[in-house]
Amino acid sequence: MIHSMIRHSAEPESGALFLSRFEDAYREATGNAFGWDLPSAKQVATIFGNSTALAEKLIRNPTWAGDFASDKKWAKKRSREEIEKDLSSIVEIQQPMDTAGWQRALRHFKYRQMIRIAARDLASAPKVAELLREWSDVADIAISAAYDCALKMCAAQFGEPGSCTGAVIALGKLGGRELNMSSDVDLLCIYRTDEGTTSGGPKDRLSHHEFFTKVVTLFTQILSPVTEDGFVFRVDHDLRPEGPKGPLVNSLEAAERYYETFGRDWERQALIRARAVAGDLELGRQFIDEVQPFVYRRSLSIGDLSHLKEMKNMMEAKTKHISEDIKFGRGGIRELEFLIQAFQQVFGGRFRDVRVQNTFDAIDALEKNDLIHPHGAATLKEAYSFLRRLENMLQIANDQQIHHLPRDAKGLAETGRRMGIDADVLHEWRRHGRLVHKLFRGVFEADYERLELEEAITANLATCTTDEERADSLPWFKHQEVRRLSHLDINNKIALPDLLKRLTLVAEVVLGTAWELASKNLMKRYGMPSHENGTRASFAIAGFGRLGSREIDYGSDLDLCFLYSGEGRTKGPEVISNSEFFTKLSQRVISLISIHSRYGRAYQIDSELRPSGHQGSLVATLESFRNYHSNEAKLWERQALLKSRVIAGDEPFAKETRITLTGLAYKAPTLPEEEMRRQITKLRSRFETEVAQEGEGTYNLKIGSGGMADIEAIIQYHQLIYAKKHTELWIQNGFELINVLHDISYITDEYYEIINRAYSYYRRLMSRLRLFTHSATDLIDRKAPYIEALAGTFGQTTEDLIGGLENERREVRKLFNRIFQE
Repeated sequence: MIHSMIRHSAEPESGALFLSRFEDAYREATGNAFGWDLPSAKQVATIFGNSTALAEKLIRNPTWAGDFASDKKWAKKRSREEIEKDLSSIVEIQQPMDTAGWQRALRHFKYRQMIRIAARDLASAPKVAELLREWSDVADIAISAAYDCALKMCAAQFGEPGSCTGAVIALGKLGGRELNMSSDVDLLCIYRTDEGTTSGGPKDRLSHHEFFTKVVTLFTQILSPVTEDGFVFRVDHDLRPEGPKGPLVNSLEAAERYYETFGRDWERQALIRARAVAGDLELGRQFIDEVQPFVYRRSLSIGDLSHLKEMKNMMEAKTKHISEDIKFGRGGIRELEFLIQAFQQVFGGRFRDVRVQNTFDAIDALEKNDLIHPHGAATLKEAYSFLRRLENMLQIANDQQIHHLPRDAKGLAETGRRMGIDADVLHEWRRHGRLVHKLFRGVFEADYERLELEEAITANLATCTTDEERADSLPWFKHQEVRRLSHLDINNKIALPDLLKRLTLVAEVVLGTAWELASKNLMKRYGMPSHENGTRASFAIAGFGRLGSREIDYGSDLDLCFLYSGEGRTKGPEVISNSEFFTKLSQRVISLISIHSRYGRAYQIDSELRPSGHQGSLVATLESFRNYHSNEAKLWERQALLKSRVIAGDEPFAKETRITLTGLAYKAPTLPEEEMRRQITKLRSRFETEVAQEGEGTYNLKIGSGGMADIEAIIQYHQLIYAKKHTELWIQNGFELINVLHDISYITDEYYEIINRAYSYYRRLMSRLRLFTHSATDLIDRKAPYIEALAGTFGQTTEDLIGGLENERREVRKLFNRIFQE
């Protein structure tokens, strides 16, 4: 059994040699053969062939293996108290406990625990977050013991510092309780006060600064040097105030003053993970509490976000030419951690529960507060788990701090066997890396752009003196922003999905501003709308269609639905019902956005996706909306919900509305698949016949045969079938949905190639068509005067453009028929 395990290890040949050397060493040390039938012997055997460094430790200390193998719970999860007992047992037999004695004891403790945890990982692959926490507990215990030892030794030599205590603050991965197997530990050391000196020692008195500098120097010397027993942890103090040039240790007041006066953006991110680990833990926690306002500000300015974006861009530039480095490469550990910490900085001022040190916990908190999408959260946790376990597997091989994947096939295969996975390690790293880098590239883009737009529209409104000027400012602002984006588009300086998202963001900001203006105006006259119990009534605007899917293009209408929280009356000079108030509010929003002004109109509004369409009330309570879609809505209305989301509204009512939309769109029962296919086919046929207006040389890009509506029908059909099982499908954007459906294997490579190509092609062609015609048309006419110039933007002749369009239509319709008429 044992030899079979070695044969399947990462390095079977060297594993067999290490096993043989170990058995000889054990026999020489004890006079007996090692008992491979002991309860945990198989877990001990996983070390041979998987870790050269740890195998050598067992050969040098063969009796450890006997202790390990005899304990049937040896490779199980251990509590902090159980781990501390192991150090106590080592200290009891390790005498004298001078500096050298502590160095030896802590190194034995570290490697005994490292072997146990590595064996646990190799044998059973526990949850990565759990394993990293356990290894961080080992580091906490070692650092605390070394600090206490140094404190006692220095006090014996230089006297006691009285009531002045010191503390060690862990930053980085140790601060987050996610330390990897061969990592530095980033530490920041403080003491309580500069007032007073030591007393009672045989030597001259020292200031508290001098005393604690000696303590920190000594405990670092206990931990860091490489001796014949190895090392405990490499200690890095460079994240302290003023960095390597600053004092090794600071008083509480000096540290607080530094961050308040000189603290930089990267130091904010470093302190997100601050955690007290040694010395006076209460003092450490006091320091962390004191710097919270520096780390998590109540609101961030454009300048703050600019600095974060600059840091992100610098990281991206550095990783551009780094490949196969799982920490520093594109999509690696550093990018993922920056992404999460950046979100924590942005939202931590408002959401206290995102102020956590651990990356896994932070992802959960951000998802819980709807600050990142469930699919994004799942993607990040899966990637982080993979990357951190891969990091450990690379490092335990030789106890080296490496992050680069092997460059040869043999090394990659060894790494895969060490991880116990059948998949290609390089392929898996690249897959996770692509997903992480995609999210990393997008961090702050929406919020940053939104802040810029909101600041710009607010500044423009500040120059207005009348309601008419304020109303005119909305279409003026919209056309200015569209002109800027169209310039980027025509000059091929912006990717299509980014263009559509930015055009959508402009629409969201204009809509949100119109809502604010209308609300202020109406509340002056009617007062605050309230429920019968006196609580404030709330309002939300849901967006559907291209607005909902973040794919607005030039000339798009805004499909809106207006919702409110419930009945009641206003509390103002003129009292009206909530229904009347919110109807007036909706009408005023529509008027501000769609009325013609000297700058044209901002957007055309379509509100017919409300319950019962144009025959229903303009506004609806959330309860009536929920009841309608649960009991009366048709299939096409369910499809419309798949592209719905809240665009503006009062919190927490907006959050309640989001939950309702999600439940109705993705969780509610669906029709049988055959019936869905029948109804979708019937509806498509009707639109082609009655609405498309196609003729010789005239093509409807949206609802014509093989057009965009065919692709959207395919996507939504799959969404409705599979969304209950896969929350990854709870998204509105077509580009993202196509990729997710392909990633989870619900569309084949062949289908993906057709859909993905045609979807991008249609979206680009429709945007350019509307840009040239200055209208919201979906009709393209090969004889139109603009057609040659339109083709030229694609680098094509008219014939090439029309030929390509006809080919895409044929391919898409063929695929549509295969899916819906099978």
